[in-house]
Amino acid sequence: MYKRQCKRLKFMKLSHKNKVKIINTNIIPAALYGVETTHASSHAIDGLRTAIAEVVGPQSGKRSLEILFNLSDKNKECDPKAQILLRRVIECRRMVTKDPEIMRMAKTIIEIYGNNKQLLNNLKNEEEHANSDWFDITNWKKELQSNYEDYTKSITGPIMLLIAEAEEYGYKIDKEFNMRKANE
Repeated sequence: MYKRQCKRLKFMKLSHKNKVKIINTNIIPAALYGVETTHASSHAIDGLRTAIAEVVGPQSGKRSLEILFNLSDKNKECDPKAQILLRRVIECRRMVTKDPEIMRMAKTIIEIYGNNKQLLNNLKNEEEHANSDWFDITNWKKELQSNYEDYTKSITGPIMLLIAEAEEYGYKIDKEFNMRKANE
């Protein structure tokens, strides 16, 4: 659906600024609906990035998506990967604000996974190669009272997704939800 919308947008006689506005207000929200709490297919995200790059980027056959989205001031907000990270951070802040008990659970999850890069990488590899059923992590109260070792088998829930996404960009999240990157 988003590829068709991007293709139509590419040929519209609009300014670059208006095309970026349409991408940010129509295409990205529709394509990334619900990504805050569930796994996003890397294949689908790459397809979305390519479709957006065809609209806002150069028409060269040798263009680089990373350069297009990371070095251009105008195109950074159109990057679906950056939007996913932003949406996950906002969702975690919203959850913690609504229910202070979630902060305790989040701190425990960060203690388990946040400093253990090897465990997080193993989980990512297992997720890529397995067709596992996703654990329903929406029942927060039961999770707070149960043993956390039951949840170390897969990346589930908004906090784990946030930790995994931040790790992809080289960021560490501490127990106070501060994101830091080495040498910055």
